[in-house]
Amino acid sequence: MSGRCINGLDVGCRVWAECGLHEHGHDKVSVPPKTGGTIISTWKEFYTIDQLLYTINWDTGQRSIHYSNTLCPIASARTLTEFGDLVVAQATRCEIALGPLGGLRSAKIILQNGDWVDGMYGLQARLEAANIPIQIERIPRRSRSG
Repeated sequence: MSGRCINGLDVGCRVWAECGLHEHGHDKVSVPPKTGGTIISTWKEFYTIDQLLYTINWDTGQRSIHYSNTLCPIASARTLTEFGDLVVAQATRCEIALGPLGGLRSAKIILQNGDWVDGMYGLQARLEAANIPIQIERIPRRSRSG
C-alpha cells in the first residue's frame, strides 16, 4: 500500500463514495452508493485559495469535480472492503482518542511500513479479531475556571 494515497489525495489515487453523491460537485453529478473512482487531475479554481479541486473518473464512467472534504482515500484498492482488508493485514497497532464523554476524537491505525491510516473505517472489530493491539486514551474533561 503506497503512503501517498493512504491519507492523501493525488493523481492516480483511488477514492470511495460510501453513501454515493447526489447532484454533487461543480458539475452536479450523481454517483451511486458504494462507488470507487480514480483521481485524474487536480487544479485550483482560484489562485488566492489553497484548496485544490479533484477531477474524479468514477468506476461508473462518470466524471466529476470535488473538493477534498467529500472524498475518502482508499489507496490503490478497488473497493472500501478491499481497502479494509489491506489495512487489517498490514496493521501493527491502533491508537484511539476518546473525549471526556466517550466520543471518538481521533483514530490512527499504524501499518508495518510505518505509514498510518487516519480514521477507523469501521475496522475496530476486525482489528480486535486479528489481535492487533488497540491503545485507547481518554481525554480528560477540562475544569471550568471561574
